Amino acid sequence: MNSWLSFANKHLALVFTIIMVGVMVIICFGIFFHAEHWENVQGDNTFYVQTDMSNGEYKSDIQIKDEKKYFVLSGFCYKLNERVKKFDISVVLKENGTDNYILIPTHLVIRNDLSRKENMTDKHGNFAMYDASGFETRIRKNRLLHNNKYKVYILYKSNNENTLIDTGESIPYE
Repeated sequence: MNSWLSFANKHLALVFTIIMVGVMVIICFGIFFHAEHWENVQGDNTFYVQTDMSNGEYKSDIQIKDEKKYFVLSGFCYKLNERVKKFDISVVLKENGTDNYILIPTHLVIRNDLSRKENMTDKHGNFAMYDASGFETRIRKNRLLHNNKYKVYILYKSNNENTLIDTGESIPYE
């Protein structure tokens, strides 16, 4: 009887290990393909488009790297002197010649350099924090249309405000 219990415990441990490895693989797979959760949006007037960045209300920057199978977009975006309770940053691609937009979620990237660079306090003496304003996402090239150009925007959502910021950048996909 004792040997049967030891045999059952070994098998139970093996089954538990296999299940845990399977769960970890599923989680890693979901994280790896995060950029696949795109949302196609028809052009409408749900966003305020901020194209004149010279007014100084928003600060943003974006870099686009062309890798073998992906475009990697990274940068930052924030509104000056705003205390943010809840916010989200997405990348939006607009297909050339259409009113079709592709909404792509991003990952948060901590940027410790941003708050130090601004080093500003608001009228109440509160230090504005911009460290959580960084973002990054990957775009699979096989999801884009060949021989098309995509205009790149940043969708900045905070405090019940949606602002679509024109980066002046585009992705030409040959």
